[in-house]
Amino acid sequence: MYRLCFYLTIFGLSLSALRANPADSLAAPLRSGNGDVGSFWAMAQLGGGIGYIIMAVLALGLFLILFKGINLYIDKRNSRSLIGAGFAGMSLPAIMELTRESAQTIAGNTLRHLIEFHRAGGHAESMHNELVFYVDQENEKFETYRSWLNFLSDSAGALGLLGTVWGVFLTFFGGNLDSEKILNGMGIALITTLLGLVVSLVLNLFNTQIYGIFQRRLEMVTRKADELRLILLQHSTPAAPAEAAPRAAEPASPAPPAKPPAAPVESRPPRLSILGVPARGLAAGEMKKGAIRLQAHQPDGTPLAKATVRVQAEGPLQIDGRNGRAEVVTDKNGLALVDVQGGETAGKGRIRLQLAGAEASETVDLAVHPAEPAQLAVLGGSDQAGQINTVLAEPLRLMVTDRFGNPVTDAPVNFKLTMGSGKFPDGKPQFIARSDAAGMVEARLRLGDKTGFHVVEAALNGRKPVVEFRLLSKS
Repeated sequence: MYRLCFYLTIFGLSLSALRANPADSLAAPLRSGNGDVGSFWAMAQLGGGIGYIIMAVLALGLFLILFKGINLYIDKRNSRSLIGAGFAGMSLPAIMELTRESAQTIAGNTLRHLIEFHRAGGHAESMHNELVFYVDQENEKFETYRSWLNFLSDSAGALGLLGTVWGVFLTFFGGNLDSEKILNGMGIALITTLLGLVVSLVLNLFNTQIYGIFQRRLEMVTRKADELRLILLQHSTPAAPAEAAPRAAEPASPAPPAKPPAAPVESRPPRLSILGVPARGLAAGEMKKGAIRLQAHQPDGTPLAKATVRVQAEGPLQIDGRNGRAEVVTDKNGLALVDVQGGETAGKGRIRLQLAGAEASETVDLAVHPAEPAQLAVLGGSDQAGQINTVLAEPLRLMVTDRFGNPVTDAPVNFKLTMGSGKFPDGKPQFIARSDAAGMVEARLRLGDKTGFHVVEAALNGRKPVVEFRLLSKS
């Protein structure tokens, strides 16, 4: 926050210096018919309407930056007691009371959500995943704000370029190139370009600073949430109030069996969990980035960083486009993404995931379906003859496949009579039919009352490739 205030102060002093020194060596050479450029605001005035718009973009951007900076400062101030608290010597109700005092802050909301998740029965293995998911949500909220600042910064640069084009247009429009017109036009072009670049740089600078402050704040909250998570792991899932009294009457019986289970829990091997599979199917030849999202972790939910996961593809699936085996390494949160590519043959496949050095494994079933229709093949009906005013004995039959030769279902094929006379079943010289489950499609043609050669073209709903059926009508 102090760094942000420092940059705002430097920027304000720069504007004041430009305004207070009209004879400055940087401003003195920039002149137009409207007077000397003695300040940043005077430059905006000389830029005309575009200059005012750029200044409005700057004002809006600085307002958003200041607003977000104040929010982060208030958030830090209101959660100071919660961040500075030592959870090791505190009870769970006392920690919950602290989160209530820090309500409407990032730290308060995150820790309260973690406690409520624990009280709802969330077990240790999924508690870390819930924390990662909640932090990702906070990041997504901030990205919405950041996208607006990026838009304003890009808009300032684009407006500067627009001013350049406008100034050049004013200079050469009409063909009257007197010295005053040239100075005014080029002055507008240069000033608006300078304004756009300066505003874009300023907004980018403060946007980066705000983002850094937010990330440091989020890292601090995450560390505090991990500290709370370890405290929560020492507590079992809270029992109902009615059950508390009977158990207090016989403290000796539950105590002995409570300790023996603790030893085997620590000796359990690490685990591998599938966190998400965005799509259970992919097209032939399609590369799906992040098709499988997984996490390696200890039984208590602690993530395994830099763990190696062996990936093996079975059936019509590939891992890196060349073979069916690969390895991925988890990040600091134990997360990893597996990219899967569909093979050239449609069908069902399976991805096997094995944690290196452990028995933990998972499988994911994926289906490869045909790609977009790309090829047509004539199966029958061409080069036949028929009597006028009769339906051809053999239908016009085609096979629709993708680029790998897999039959495509429900692909629209457009049959069109381009030479001769005749009609399809709907009474028109053009007919659209769809392929069946085997990729087959057919159409029947009734010849007209004219003899001679006929040509029917078939295409994938008006697109290439086009195949022809050659027919003969005789009397």
